[in-house]
Amino acid sequence: MALLDGVYPVEQVLIGTYSGGGDMLVRQYGEVSGAERALFFIGQIHGDESGAGDAIRLMEASIEGRGLPGNTLVYLLNPANRSGRRLIDGIDPNRDFLDRRLSETRAIASFCERLAARYRSVLIVSAHQYNDRNRGTLRQGFVFPLYELTGVGRQKIAGKAGGAIISMSALLDYTTPAESEAVARQFADLTGFTYEAMWKNEMYPGELMYFVSRLGAHVSMIEFEIPESERSNIALWRDSFARFVQIVIR
Repeated sequence: MALLDGVYPVEQVLIGTYSGGGDMLVRQYGEVSGAERALFFIGQIHGDESGAGDAIRLMEASIEGRGLPGNTLVYLLNPANRSGRRLIDGIDPNRDFLDRRLSETRAIASFCERLAARYRSVLIVSAHQYNDRNRGTLRQGFVFPLYELTGVGRQKIAGKAGGAIISMSALLDYTTPAESEAVARQFADLTGFTYEAMWKNEMYPGELMYFVSRLGAHVSMIEFEIPESERSNIALWRDSFARFVQIVIR
């Protein structure tokens, strides 16, 4: 077991394989023994969102520069999709957490379930880069908290089960867990990103966030979107990301 600056152990944890071949390895910071809390940072679940990978690398750099509480573990998966493309074999990995046709989504889902079963408290942070060609490039970042769907009316269907869209006008009820909201608002305050309860008033049952909402009340999550127009200036958020890491690793 290698030591990082003599502060805490760093290990590689095998969680699955990539669709194109090769091991999916999560970097683990901290000692498993005595740990009660786990943080899981995920970058680039869409392979063409390199800014998301850069964001997680900045966060990891800030983790390497500080110690960890004895009860906390940090895990990082970056990239989650190394194809270099948004889709893998024609499938959007962030719409596949119901069907789990991809080895990447099976591995991530299984690892999240393991964390939820083992630790008293879990926080998942997923980084994206906004480059929706249908809407054009935005210059602002966004951060979203975990949502929990408690009732649904009609659905707008777009593709197979994992790609079904439920518009907010069709929702009977949904809630935002307090801890996820608090973390998302902290992130927004530090970075200047816009806090939104739900992206474009739509949700996808095949999303990672939808899947995580079913893992238990002790599991929190936020998702953030780096604006594509600022991708080359990602270092602008270095200090903000470092402060965010300091807040959530408490």
